[in-house]
Amino acid sequence: MKGTVIHFQPTRNSNIGSGKYAVFLSGLYGFTLQDGAGKKPKHKQDVVIVMDSSTVFCDWVKEAKEVIRGAKKVFVCRYDHEVKTDSDAKKKNPIILSSIDDGRMDDYLDWNKFSYYDHGIQKDSDVKYDGIGYYGTYRKDRVEYFERYFTSNDGLSGNLPTTVATTTPNKKKFALLGAEVRGPIKSMNELKVFRCLLFLQDKKTSVSTGIACRFYEALSAGVPQLFDIDCVPRFKAQGFDIREFTVSTREDVARMLDKLPEIKKKQMLWRKDYRAIFRKQVIKIFKKYGVLPCE
Repeated sequence: MKGTVIHFQPTRNSNIGSGKYAVFLSGLYGFTLQDGAGKKPKHKQDVVIVMDSSTVFCDWVKEAKEVIRGAKKVFVCRYDHEVKTDSDAKKKNPIILSSIDDGRMDDYLDWNKFSYYDHGIQKDSDVKYDGIGYYGTYRKDRVEYFERYFTSNDGLSGNLPTTVATTTPNKKKFALLGAEVRGPIKSMNELKVFRCLLFLQDKKTSVSTGIACRFYEALSAGVPQLFDIDCVPRFKAQGFDIREFTVSTREDVARMLDKLPEIKKKQMLWRKDYRAIFRKQVIKIFKKYGVLPCE
């Protein structure tokens, strides 16, 4: 069976989750990986797996669409509701594998479990940012939470500094909220510079939507996490009881900082081989559609 995995951005040395998923699927099934770093996509594929990824700066979209249109079977992998699915993939009546519970899926697959990785994680960093840390993009559905925890107008700014790791387009937005801003996180070892991390979610996130990769990455790096109280139902649906580690105000966060060693010890009990769990889920689901891993 000939197949290809299409990712519209280069995957080499990439920290993008979708890129990691693409490399994994390519290796598991022995399919070629088309990510713009090598040869242009080839026609006449039995199976095409399209990763929902941005086509910005991709100069081979036309060739990729031809491959998609000529495929016998098309899978679309979804994990971010802000990334739009390729229009030609939609026309092929694709099999949609998604961790987003918005009614657009054939099978639920929690892609973010693949983000857990504890190999090579050594001692804690010698450098720690005081207060709380957050890393990720700036989303409109999280602004209410950003303002609640990052705005320094409550007299706590002196003993509760906030450090945000994000890309250049988002830096000014976070800085206006009063947060200290640094560049993006490039490895899980780099997460160890944070004393603790704050987990926030979009207002419209469904309870049954998979937990963001940020959770599994912080767990891998051994960094304790605090969770906004609105996250409780979603984590409960995924088998995690986070009530003991929830906050709803900056004052709550300040009080929790003294408990971080105890929090870390308890959260480390969540560690398990989530990648192995994810791999079994992938094999089971693809087998249902006649696609088997290579020997």
